[in-house]
Amino acid sequence: MRGVTVRMYGSVLVLALLAGTALAQPKTIAVTVTGMGLTEDEAIKNGKKKAAEEVFVKVYSESQTKDFELVKNTILTRSAGFIQSYEVLSKQVTADDAYEVKMKVVVLQDPLDDLWGVVTNLMKDMGRPRIMVYLREKVDGKWEDTSTVETRVVRSLKEAGFALVEQSQIQAIEKKELDAAVAEDNPSKVQFLAQKFGAPIFITGVATAEGGKKTIYGMEKWYYEGDANIKIYRSDTGEIMQALPGKSTPGVQRTARAAAKQALDSQGQYAAPILTQDVLRFWMDVLGGRGEVQLKVEGIDYGQTSELEDALKTVEGVSDVTSDFGSDNATFSIECDTNAKNLAKKIYAAMKDKLKIKNVSQNVIQAEYVKE
Repeated sequence: MRGVTVRMYGSVLVLALLAGTALAQPKTIAVTVTGMGLTEDEAIKNGKKKAAEEVFVKVYSESQTKDFELVKNTILTRSAGFIQSYEVLSKQVTADDAYEVKMKVVVLQDPLDDLWGVVTNLMKDMGRPRIMVYLREKVDGKWEDTSTVETRVVRSLKEAGFALVEQSQIQAIEKKELDAAVAEDNPSKVQFLAQKFGAPIFITGVATAEGGKKTIYGMEKWYYEGDANIKIYRSDTGEIMQALPGKSTPGVQRTARAAAKQALDSQGQYAAPILTQDVLRFWMDVLGGRGEVQLKVEGIDYGQTSELEDALKTVEGVSDVTSDFGSDNATFSIECDTNAKNLAKKIYAAMKDKLKIKNVSQNVIQAEYVKE
């Protein structure tokens, strides 16, 4: 009888283990997609991103979240982490030398669910971010009244779900000052206005088109090359987040004006998706509380700065702190796993007898040292 009991117990145990294993299996969805790219690797990467996007839309398209597009695009900056496996079903090189890869991709839903909850909740808490874009253009060394590249960048950011500072909000005198600031490569004025309009991110720089006549296949045409020097900044610190990698874009037309505009429009088509992805990655990091937070403290001496730096290193979630002191003011650069708002709460709880917190923005905490 004892042997029978043991065998039954063993069977129950095996069933229980199998049930536990089944419960531990991640949720997956398999989709078939076609990826495109200039190389096979690019096509496969494109296919993975398409698969993650298809599953996301399938699972969350019924959501009532008003910022659905921004949430989706923010989450999909981490699309590579949602892929469990893939199988290439077929591949070919198209007539224009692009690679086309048909793939079966297995997408993990669990990390999508986790990020969906985190990002939607934080978006409610932090609000929809605004971006200020102010770009200028030169053709043959002369300033243009409007920017073709800016139009492309603004459209791309809007399609991603971001709110933008509209040009109509900028007054004539401000526009004149902005024009001068961009021409002199001095982003401080743009930073000031970005703060005024509540934009935590601003994008500024110059696009150029230079060219002349060329004989192409026996025909005389105007040939121009477009280029750009564009940077993304944090408005609260003025720190450069990203710079557009250089790439020349051509324009070939029968008239100089048409060739220049074609070169600039091609530059805009090249720049817009890169800048949008950079902003999305930054926003994902902000939402996830990754990166650096600055604590700016007024009315503090050198000894107090040193003591405060040591104290900040003991705050939960802080991995490193460096300080810069001068003229009774100190700036602490804090590497942490949370955003400025949450870090400010922790600092207040730990040091309310030492610091009076006066303002908290996206990644800057402003405070005053409390004299004993």
